Amino acid sequence: MARIAPITRVEGHAKAVVSVDASNVITSAELDVMMYRGFESFLYNTVPEDTVRLTSRICGVCPTPHSLASAKAWESSRNISISANAERVRYLMECANLLHSAILHWYFLAGPDFVANIQALWGDATVARQKAQKILALLGAKGTHSAAIIVGGHTRIPSAATMATIKTYLVDIENFINNTYVPLVQTSAMPTYGTRPARFISSGTYFAPGVMIDGVSYAFDPANVVEDTHPNSYTKKVSYLVNGTKYVCEAGPLARMIVGGQMAANTVNSIANRNLARALEAQKVVLLAKNTADAILTYEDARGDVKAYTKPNAASGIGVTEAPRGTLIHRVSESRGYVSSYNLTVSTTFNSGAIEEALIGAPLDGAEKVIRSFDPCFSCSAHNIEILVR
Repeated sequence: MARIAPITRVEGHAKAVVSVDASNVITSAELDVMMYRGFESFLYNTVPEDTVRLTSRICGVCPTPHSLASAKAWESSRNISISANAERVRYLMECANLLHSAILHWYFLAGPDFVANIQALWGDATVARQKAQKILALLGAKGTHSAAIIVGGHTRIPSAATMATIKTYLVDIENFINNTYVPLVQTSAMPTYGTRPARFISSGTYFAPGVMIDGVSYAFDPANVVEDTHPNSYTKKVSYLVNGTKYVCEAGPLARMIVGGQMAANTVNSIANRNLARALEAQKVVLLAKNTADAILTYEDARGDVKAYTKPNAASGIGVTEAPRGTLIHRVSESRGYVSSYNLTVSTTFNSGAIEEALIGAPLDGAEKVIRSFDPCFSCSAHNIEILVR
């Protein structure tokens, strides 16, 4: 029995408890996330509209997807269809969030395992990442925790001058990704271990949605996402139900690229390919961002992208999107103007079981490389508590 504690260069705090054979190859693994956050508990009895801002505090790296999933969930419960222009602004924010996260992961978290003296490259990487965050600030009023995403639409429609600045930033980010980031990942020697069963899930957002289990494709349906308690951990274990059988499915860039037809279905889900998929996805997403920016109506042409609505006495809804690390689901209910339940199925809860599977067969000294290839955000995932009454 061996413990890897704490796991380093990841978001949040966790440990891995593993068994190894005589050659120090991992034969079993358990991932324990012990920093309880408890958002599901303290969101109870809050005002629904407030959760859009509160849930963004779940994560400082991917606050935008949480705000969007929360807004979408309440819009679902109230049958609100936001304007096409507000959708475009939100989508551009999602793209920018993914771009800054991908750069952060390679240059500061995973890349140091494989690139000697990567610190010398931090300057250019930081500039590119800052430009993605500046896009978030220009569209969301704040770079990290947006104040502009609300139930019913978006309060900050950019001016023509702002959009011109954003388009310049996107060109700069694209040049960095194409000329520096992707070539560096492609030429870095990385391990081919860290594999697991070929089971992937994606709700879409950037590419086609779906679920792929052992080479067979299925439609994505959030109703088939099943949560179970995770032993010795405040995170959950998530699986996808197909014909009565639960399958642990990997979420994230590699899953999106394979399910969405951007990488071959038989791509091996190794450390190397997870890191490569993240870079190649960023290359594609920056193009989506540029196209979206071209389609946005500016403040001069589209004022007031917020829909009025009537609050129901009781209702339930669901908000689904893709965070950088994978599929994100917010399930909500309200009664008499207050939250009656709030359930979070975040990317790392999808991947907690997948990480455990991927650790099996890896050398003990490579365990953290396997974990980091998923870019887990453990602090995002620690909301589950099981109370035993005797």
